[in-house]
Amino acid sequence: MAVLDTAGTTAATTLQPSAAGTVSRSNEFIDIFFTMSDGKVATAAWQPDGQGWRGWGAVTNGKALPGTPVTAVSRSKDKLDIFMTGLDGRIWTAAWEPDGRNWRGWWPVGTLKTVQKTVVSVVSRSKDKLDIFMTGLDGKVYTAAWEPDGKNWRGWWPVANGKALPGTPITAVSRSKDKLDIFMTGLDGRIWTAAWEPDGRNWRGWRPVGTMKSLPGKSVGAVSRSKDKLDIFMTGLDGKVYTAAWEPDGKNWRGWWPVANGRALPGTPVTAISRSKDKLDIFMTGLDGRIWTAAWEPDASSWRGWWAIGNLTTYMMTPVSTLTRSANKLDIFVQAADKGLYSAAWQSGNSDWHGWWKLG
Repeated sequence: MAVLDTAGTTAATTLQPSAAGTVSRSNEFIDIFFTMSDGKVATAAWQPDGQGWRGWGAVTNGKALPGTPVTAVSRSKDKLDIFMTGLDGRIWTAAWEPDGRNWRGWWPVGTLKTVQKTVVSVVSRSKDKLDIFMTGLDGKVYTAAWEPDGKNWRGWWPVANGKALPGTPITAVSRSKDKLDIFMTGLDGRIWTAAWEPDGRNWRGWRPVGTMKSLPGKSVGAVSRSKDKLDIFMTGLDGKVYTAAWEPDGKNWRGWWPVANGRALPGTPVTAISRSKDKLDIFMTGLDGRIWTAAWEPDASSWRGWWAIGNLTTYMMTPVSTLTRSANKLDIFVQAADKGLYSAAWQSGNSDWHGWWKLG
């Protein structure tokens, strides 16, 4: 990767703790990515062969600021694509397939720049299609897209007239084939959303989701738990965790509702995942530095939790990375206070989480 400019730009995301990029590319497989202290992107893999984790190996010659988030996605079985913001502020990508021994890349996605360490949001809305999102230096939200019939990425295009602090994380989700919904915390602290579907029109939005506020520049947790249903999460100015929901039979979003009695620093990232149809699990770093979780199912009248996952501690506001490698299994990853990367796991039938295990 070429290094063009090492000058950073101040924004809300530059001081956030590091997050690992995680993905399950096929049943029971896990791939994890992390930017090390030397700026190289390293990867490790786990599969159910009883041999534990394999790695860490560097992903070609990619470099970024230490702790830069790496976002991973599997656009079809056993294919991997990863993204990060490079030292020059551009978005860079690398790819892997089973027919190749080594990673291919890194390649820059156009020339548009953002703040160093900005999170790149990526989603695969249908097989072998990729859409990525980020907030540029001008505060506008941009997107680029890739399909197998094209050698190069297309974009960057601005998403309507949305604006936020430079480097603000954009959360993207596909609630059904070829539909996209994105979320961000706007300049006013409210949560804003925009949507796209292949009807030949432009992006629709931006629209505010109610009047609840968080800190500008902070992330929004979002997930689709079944076709065309959306649930979003954020930590409010009072430190409580809130959720709102949308279904096709309603014109407006419903919420915001507090999730039990969970508390964290205002703006703390809330990570959401659906491990099977209509089930939700969320994670955050609490005021005590431990990782906390809560869960929801349709047969429950309210959220269950919060429960602490062991006694591992990290810095407040540290993001939690999570994935589901098969139905009703959960794996989470977090960088602890000792700078090590740790993992814990849960599966249906177990009352407690297992872990934490240090990955390196």
